[in-house]
Amino acid sequence: MIIVCSGPDTYRAREKARELVAAFREKHDPNGLATDTVDGSEGLPVLLSRLAGGSLFAKKKLIRADGCLEKMKIADVRILVAKLETDKDASIVLTVEEEAPNAKTLEALKAAPLFHYPFELQTGTAFRTWVRTEAKRLQVADETADAIAVMAEGDAWLAIRELEKQGAHPHELSTTGVSSEATVFSIADAVLSERTKWRSELDNFVEDGAVSVALGQTRSYLEIRDGFGDTVHPYVARKLRSMILKNPNKRFATLIKTFIASRSGLTSGKEPQTLL
Repeated sequence: MIIVCSGPDTYRAREKARELVAAFREKHDPNGLATDTVDGSEGLPVLLSRLAGGSLFAKKKLIRADGCLEKMKIADVRILVAKLETDKDASIVLTVEEEAPNAKTLEALKAAPLFHYPFELQTGTAFRTWVRTEAKRLQVADETADAIAVMAEGDAWLAIRELEKQGAHPHELSTTGVSSEATVFSIADAVLSERTKWRSELDNFVEDGAVSVALGQTRSYLEIRDGFGDTVHPYVARKLRSMILKNPNKRFATLIKTFIASRSGLTSGKEPQTLL
């Protein structure tokens, strides 16, 4: 059996893998003697050698080999599948992959058999619901969780970090206490997507730079849309692909006009925002 937890939401993928390991140990391996971890990048031979070694203390064994499928050729995938088929339910390979394996690999793995848990980046209501669920676990108020969801914009790692801060020091931290860079990007995303109350968010934002960041994000969005986004950071690219913009060409032109007005001295303070 092989279990694949794949990103691009690597936080939720890793959390699922952690839960699976914990469940295996509780049910089959309370002493931790039949659970092993290998470096998936070391390739098939290392993985096969671990699979070949049986355990005297448990009927089943679990090997976690994160990233083992990333560079594995289809011929090697079939060799791994053949080994797992022979072992039946006695051997389990668990891997966290940053990207879902291609269709050919997934099809070959089905004979192992395969259990695939894909975790795409969440946005909007789905992301807010997930943040609220995690907030309850950490005893963080829904209002604070919603503010963190808006700020993090689909970045589960950032959301969890801020929730843990709030859970540990609820009277010392607030969502305005996050890094200025994260807040700038949050406001820029609001401007870019024209989400509800984006003008109020921008007006209440005390730092500079949100408009210029929104301009850069819009340019990246258009580059990706037109097939020229090779230089865009992978996380940013995935986030932008998940966004739906009403009229990106018009938004880009408006942001250029606003940026020029603010940098040329034609406007001052928050006056450029009236052009958006």
